[in-house]
Amino acid sequence: MKILVLIVLICFVVRNSHQHGNVAKDIVFLIDGSKSITDANFRRQKHFVANTIDNLKIGKKFVHVGTVVFSSTIGDIVHLQPFKSKYLLKKLVNNLRHPKKGTNTALGIRRVRKMMREEGRSFASKFMVVVTDGRSASPFRTHLMTYLAKREGINVKV
Repeated sequence: MKILVLIVLICFVVRNSHQHGNVAKDIVFLIDGSKSITDANFRRQKHFVANTIDNLKIGKKFVHVGTVVFSSTIGDIVHLQPFKSKYLLKKLVNNLRHPKKGTNTALGIRRVRKMMREEGRSFASKFMVVVTDGRSASPFRTHLMTYLAKREGINVKV
Protein backbone atom coordinates (compact mmCIF):
# COMPACT_ATOMS: atom_id res chain seq x y z
CA MET A 1 0.00 0.00 0.00
CA LYS A 2 2.79 2.44 0.87
CA ILE A 3 4.50 1.78 -2.46
CA LEU A 4 1.19 2.48 -4.22
CA VAL A 5 1.00 5.86 -2.50
CA LEU A 6 4.55 6.56 -3.68
CA ILE A 7 3.60 5.71 -7.25
CA VAL A 8 0.59 8.04 -7.10
CA LEU A 9 2.75 10.91 -5.78
CA ILE A 10 5.37 10.46 -8.44
CA CYS A 11 2.74 10.26 -11.17
CA PHE A 12 1.25 13.53 -9.87
CA VAL A 13 4.60 15.30 -10.07
CA VAL A 14 5.33 13.87 -13.52
CA ARG A 15 1.86 14.77 -14.82
CA ASN A 16 2.07 18.23 -13.32
CA SER A 17 5.48 18.70 -14.93
CA HIS A 18 4.15 17.84 -18.40
CA GLN A 19 0.94 19.85 -18.07
CA HIS A 20 2.85 23.08 -17.75
CA GLY A 21 4.98 22.47 -20.82
CA ASN A 22 8.27 24.30 -20.73
CA VAL A 23 7.96 25.71 -17.21
CA ALA A 24 11.11 25.28 -15.14
CA LYS A 25 10.79 23.10 -12.03
CA ASP A 26 13.12 22.24 -9.16
CA ILE A 27 12.06 18.92 -7.63
CA VAL A 28 13.69 17.47 -4.51
CA PHE A 29 12.84 13.98 -3.33
CA LEU A 30 13.13 13.66 0.46
CA ILE A 31 13.79 9.95 1.02
CA ASP A 32 13.25 8.18 4.33
CA GLY A 33 16.38 6.25 5.25
CA SER A 34 15.26 5.27 8.74
CA LYS A 35 15.70 1.81 10.22
CA SER A 36 11.99 1.05 9.74
CA ILE A 37 12.57 1.04 5.96
CA THR A 38 13.73 -2.38 4.81
CA ASP A 39 16.65 -2.67 2.42
CA ALA A 40 14.24 -3.88 -0.27
CA ASN A 41 11.95 -0.88 0.22
CA PHE A 42 14.90 1.52 0.21
CA ARG A 43 15.92 0.06 -3.16
CA ARG A 44 12.31 0.47 -4.35
CA GLN A 45 12.36 4.14 -3.36
CA LYS A 46 15.53 4.68 -5.38
CA HIS A 47 14.07 2.75 -8.31
CA PHE A 48 10.94 4.91 -8.34
CA VAL A 49 12.94 8.14 -8.22
CA ALA A 50 15.12 6.90 -11.10
CA ASN A 51 12.01 5.96 -13.11
CA THR A 52 10.51 9.37 -12.42
CA ILE A 53 13.68 11.02 -13.68
CA ASP A 54 13.23 9.06 -16.92
CA ASN A 55 9.78 10.60 -17.32
CA LEU A 56 10.73 14.21 -16.64
CA LYS A 57 11.97 16.78 -19.13
CA ILE A 58 15.38 17.20 -17.51
CA GLY A 59 17.27 20.18 -18.87
CA LYS A 60 19.07 23.36 -17.87
CA LYS A 61 15.95 25.41 -18.61
CA PHE A 62 13.43 22.74 -17.58
CA VAL A 63 13.47 20.30 -14.65
CA HIS A 64 16.30 19.98 -12.13
CA VAL A 65 16.16 17.12 -9.61
CA GLY A 66 17.76 16.74 -6.21
CA THR A 67 17.47 14.20 -3.41
CA VAL A 68 18.01 14.25 0.33
CA VAL A 69 18.13 11.06 2.39
CA PHE A 70 17.12 11.56 6.00
CA SER A 71 17.01 9.51 9.18
CA SER A 72 18.19 10.85 12.56
CA THR A 73 20.75 12.77 10.52
CA ILE A 74 21.04 13.91 6.92
CA GLY A 75 22.46 11.19 4.72
CA ASP A 76 23.41 11.33 1.06
CA ILE A 77 22.44 14.37 -0.98
CA VAL A 78 22.15 14.91 -4.72
CA HIS A 79 22.31 18.67 -5.17
CA LEU A 80 20.15 20.69 -7.57
CA GLN A 81 23.24 22.58 -8.79
CA PRO A 82 25.20 22.21 -10.88
CA PHE A 83 22.79 20.82 -13.47
CA LYS A 84 23.01 17.06 -13.99
CA SER A 85 21.91 14.93 -16.94
CA LYS A 86 19.33 12.15 -16.59
CA TYR A 87 22.10 9.57 -16.80
CA LEU A 88 24.13 11.13 -13.99
CA LEU A 89 21.06 11.76 -11.80
CA LYS A 90 20.00 8.12 -12.07
CA LYS A 91 23.51 6.91 -11.29
CA LEU A 92 23.70 9.16 -8.20
CA VAL A 93 20.24 8.08 -7.02
CA ASN A 94 21.12 4.42 -7.41
CA ASN A 95 24.21 4.96 -5.23
CA LEU A 96 22.32 6.56 -2.30
CA ARG A 97 23.10 4.82 0.99
CA HIS A 98 20.59 3.69 3.61
CA PRO A 99 21.54 5.18 7.04
CA LYS A 100 19.10 2.99 9.05
CA LYS A 101 18.67 5.33 12.00
CA GLY A 102 15.66 7.21 13.44
CA THR A 103 13.02 9.25 11.60
CA ASN A 104 13.74 12.98 11.85
CA THR A 105 11.52 14.16 9.02
CA ALA A 106 11.71 17.78 10.24
CA LEU A 107 15.49 17.75 9.79
CA GLY A 108 15.07 16.47 6.23
CA ILE A 109 12.51 19.14 5.37
CA ARG A 110 14.76 21.83 6.84
CA ARG A 111 17.61 20.57 4.61
CA VAL A 112 15.40 20.65 1.51
CA ARG A 113 14.34 24.22 2.36
CA LYS A 114 18.01 25.19 2.58
CA MET A 115 18.75 23.48 -0.75
CA MET A 116 15.89 25.32 -2.44
CA ARG A 117 17.08 28.68 -1.05
CA GLU A 118 20.73 28.16 -1.98
CA GLU A 119 20.48 26.10 -5.18
CA GLY A 120 16.95 26.60 -6.46
CA ARG A 121 16.37 28.77 -9.49
CA SER A 122 14.39 31.93 -8.75
CA PHE A 123 12.21 31.45 -11.84
CA ALA A 124 11.46 27.75 -11.23
CA SER A 125 8.44 26.21 -9.50
CA LYS A 126 9.61 24.29 -6.45
CA PHE A 127 8.43 20.81 -5.41
CA MET A 128 9.36 18.60 -2.48
CA VAL A 129 8.18 14.99 -2.61
CA VAL A 130 8.43 13.39 0.83
CA VAL A 131 8.73 9.60 0.66
CA THR A 132 8.30 8.04 4.09
CA ASP A 133 6.75 4.98 5.67
CA GLY A 134 5.29 6.59 8.72
CA ARG A 135 5.23 9.14 11.43
CA SER A 136 8.06 11.46 12.23
CA ALA A 137 9.82 11.20 15.58
CA SER A 138 8.80 14.85 16.11
CA PRO A 139 5.40 15.54 14.50
CA PHE A 140 5.19 19.13 15.78
CA ARG A 141 8.56 20.11 14.29
CA THR A 142 7.68 18.28 11.08
CA HIS A 143 4.43 20.27 10.75
CA LEU A 144 6.33 23.49 11.48
CA MET A 145 8.98 22.78 8.83
CA THR A 146 6.25 21.86 6.33
CA TYR A 147 4.41 25.09 7.06
CA LEU A 148 7.62 27.10 6.55
CA ALA A 149 8.39 25.26 3.31
CA LYS A 150 4.95 26.11 1.95
CA ARG A 151 5.37 29.76 2.98
CA GLU A 152 8.63 29.78 1.01
CA GLY A 153 6.76 28.68 -2.11
CA ILE A 154 7.64 24.98 -2.04
CA ASN A 155 4.83 22.68 -3.17
CA VAL A 156 4.90 19.81 -0.67
CA LYS A 157 3.67 16.35 -1.65
CA VAL A 158 3.68 13.67 1.06
